[in-house]
Amino acid sequence: MNEKCNLVTVLLLCCLIFPGNAQEFNWQDLVNRKQYAAVIAHADSLTLADSSNYEIMNAIGQAYEGMLRYQKAYDYYRLCFSMDTTNLDILNILARTATNLGRAEDAERYFHQVLSADSSNFYANYQLARLYFQLGEYEKAVDAYEKLQAQNEDNTVLYRAIGDCYTRMEQYPSATTAYFQAYNLNRENAGLAVALVNSLYRMGASSPDYISEGIAICDTALFYNPGNRQLLRSKGLGAIYRENNLFRRILSIPVCWLMVIPPTLP
Repeated sequence: MNEKCNLVTVLLLCCLIFPGNAQEFNWQDLVNRKQYAAVIAHADSLTLADSSNYEIMNAIGQAYEGMLRYQKAYDYYRLCFSMDTTNLDILNILARTATNLGRAEDAERYFHQVLSADSSNFYANYQLARLYFQLGEYEKAVDAYEKLQAQNEDNTVLYRAIGDCYTRMEQYPSATTAYFQAYNLNRENAGLAVALVNSLYRMGASSPDYISEGIAICDTALFYNPGNRQLLRSKGLGAIYRENNLFRRILSIPVCWLMVIPPTLP
């Protein structure tokens, strides 16, 4: 009797862990539920036929990536690509994984493969621009972001990213223009306001009007975001610069002090 009860318990657990048909292992469902360890544990029992199944290999790759084991994920994704060399999704995934592994050249090559087949692919263009930014190739990043921006005129993330590139290149008028475009699309966003204000302060060495404009933007942003520490700090800095006539000293402030990490798309 006890043995029968134990057997029933085991079968019930199997149904909970592997939903659906008990004879079929639902790989993607487990990945979707982030049960990565269960997927990887079952990978040891793959048959030769399973190893040539694109969906199974892709699910195992996703499981390894979900556990931040990027090299293993990369190996499985490359196997998937060998099964379907025209699949742009797996190329984008390979590029993303290569980026996480620090293989910038491989990532760039995969993104370009995607874009050679679909030049308007948003994900590939955006991630390639981010890759250029991370590598310090800001002019290339601007070109890639502006190409996307021309097709997505109301995307604040792109304007913000362009502004960050120009800031890193210390081209503050261009950065300010980009930040203004982002801010005008979403005046309630505190991060956009801070980026714009900081850029205006950098330009304050040539005219105190930029400082006053930055303070005014802080006031507007604080109306939507009362008590925001970054905005209060920026407003306080602006008041100090204006009242003590320190505009020309702003240029000595390291850029990294004024930079705010740009947001990412999901």
